[in-house]
Amino acid sequence: MLVLVSCLPVQAMVTVLFNITDHANNAMGMTTAALTGSVLMLPGFIVFPLCGVFAEKGVPYFILSAFTTTMMLVGVVTFPVEKSYLGAKLALMRNMIGFGIALVVAVITGIFIITMVVLREYDDVEANKKSANRKSKRDNKAWQANTSG
Repeated sequence: MLVLVSCLPVQAMVTVLFNITDHANNAMGMTTAALTGSVLMLPGFIVFPLCGVFAEKGVPYFILSAFTTTMMLVGVVTFPVEKSYLGAKLALMRNMIGFGIALVVAVITGIFIITMVVLREYDDVEANKKSANRKSKRDNKAWQANTSG
């Protein structure tokens, strides 16, 4: 029974995260991943390999970042325990700050990935230009050699 109970949240999480990639609105996907990560409670040694599988399936990195960061920083499931030790106000503040940090980390991850993609495309364009220039010069020299001889 314990195995069944522990597998149900994971199956729900898999379904939600795969459906996130269908959304055209990336902010909605990030928010959904952050909320899902806040509610679920899984250990890091399961979450990180699972996110590797999600990345292979095409889930964007900033969504995975929101999911994993909220999974580690926010504890909706552990809130009653935190409330008994820290008090309701401090436990709520800690979870809200953790959620905010997770969203900031996800946005920074998205900006970083977009920047890397843009730079890679720019490098590819520059490499193609250099290759075309070398080919053009080589063809020009070959043409001059053929016409002068």
